[in-house]
Amino acid sequence: MNKLLLITSIALILAGILLFLYDFLPVGVANKEDSYIKIVSSDTFSILNYRLHLLVTGVGLLVLYKLKIF
Repeated sequence: MNKLLLITSIALILAGILLFLYDFLPVGVANKEDSYIKIVSSDTFSILNYRLHLLVTGVGLLVLYKLKIF
């Protein structure tokens, strides 16, 4: 159980960090554009809306692993 908790927390932390870093990439890398403004429709699902939740959940699970509660 402890190893699963550690692996899950690390995966969530890495996913959260990678999603935050994704915002710093230019929009049109393939089109050679230098625009950094991303326009996303608000009625569609985007995992980018949950990047902070992933990061906080991963850190919380890592703290639980370190405290050896489970």
